Amino acid sequence: MKNISYKSINGKITYVNRLSKEKYIKIKFHNKKRNLKKMILTAGPSVSSRELVYTLDAAMSGWNENSDYYLEKLSKSFSNFIGVNYAIPTSSCTGALHIALKALGIKKGDEVIIPNITWVATASVVQFVGAKPIFVTQNNGKYRIRKGKVYLAPRKDGTLNYTDYIMMAAMARVTMKTCQVIDAICIDIANELFFVDGDHYDGIHTTPTGSEKIGRYLHSKLKDIIPATDS
Repeated sequence: MKNISYKSINGKITYVNRLSKEKYIKIKFHNKKRNLKKMILTAGPSVSSRELVYTLDAAMSGWNENSDYYLEKLSKSFSNFIGVNYAIPTSSCTGALHIALKALGIKKGDEVIIPNITWVATASVVQFVGAKPIFVTQNNGKYRIRKGKVYLAPRKDGTLNYTDYIMMAAMARVTMKTCQVIDAICIDIANELFFVDGDHYDGIHTTPTGSEKIGRYLHSKLKDIIPATDS
């Protein structure tokens, strides 16, 4: 598995060699074009030539005594990178979240705060361990709401982008309405908590000040809903 080489044409891998420079396997890439205007796009993975080569090699030679070669390599490399003793590769984010909740001791009767704009696994793993999800709507640092009015920061060209506000506001409305139907605990941060300059690094990620503001707000909303424990 260490003797891997490849040839590229126009920046794309076309031939992959596992044994010698004289024996290459030709790879055909599809060039099918889709109408993106009719698709709801998601965030795709970042796949480089290295990932293509490693994936092919794992599929062809990752059997029997080599079955855990890449798993062990990933585990050791990642644990060294973040400075811990162990790391567990999983087949999905769902599995990773499930393991994390079990490791934290989350169980039946516990509550877990999750964002309303996320993947279904974020809520489903909470139910897997018997806990109850608490949905929180999200705001955006690219706009401000004051007394029912929306204030947007202009782009570099001076124009205004209402897309972020329209999307976030729609998701918040749907979330709160759904919570009423299913009798779930939901907190509408998007419309109840106001941010100021310095609360966000960018349009999405909060600074320590912004994170503390969110934490204090959630505590004030939940302290009368969730009974206190000795721990």
